[in-house]
Amino acid sequence: QANDRLWEDYRGLSSLLDAVGRDGKAGYNPKSCPIFDEDEYPLWGPDELLKAGWIASARAGRTIAALTLAGRAQDWLTGERIEASVARELETRGHLQRHRVFPSRLLKNLDKAKRNRGLNGVMLARTTAALRRIDPTNLLEYVREVDPSVDELELRARLSSHGVSHPELVNRAAVGYRYHRFCQERAKHIAGELRRLASYPPIA
Repeated sequence: QANDRLWEDYRGLSSLLDAVGRDGKAGYNPKSCPIFDEDEYPLWGPDELLKAGWIASARAGRTIAALTLAGRAQDWLTGERIEASVARELETRGHLQRHRVFPSRLLKNLDKAKRNRGLNGVMLARTTAALRRIDPTNLLEYVREVDPSVDELELRARLSSHGVSHPELVNRAAVGYRYHRFCQERAKHIAGELRRLASYPPIA
């Protein structure tokens, strides 16, 4: 039965792509492709993304990581672009790092599912033991130890390339509140990116 559904999705998607390739926007009919039926297969919204598990294992978590890589994420320490081709090469060499924005040690009062949210994970080309343990309020200070030329504007750009909001990291509220707000804001951003990429015509 699962194979039958896959075959129907494949046939519908193949037909849809052929029509768009031939006729452009006029050939776009999402009803011809079952997987684009938003009643049957709605895109994840912020509430669903807040429940997504870790980026190395859960399907929704891996989707979060893939979306950021599709958006040309930057490494936080080096500024290197981690595009899909670069990510594959790094993964093959064992250098692609799954980094926790808020280290587990700061979230020990939360249950395991909340500590391991996919929204707390980003893919980086380089991490260090210190970066993996740092409170994100001190991130700029640490990055500047590695590269003194990095200012706050540059760090904001590197964070933003992963859908990470700098203000939510650096406010001086209790860590549990900061983490909650960070996850909420990133969920909204990722949900928006998901809808943008799934839209036709594409949303700029």
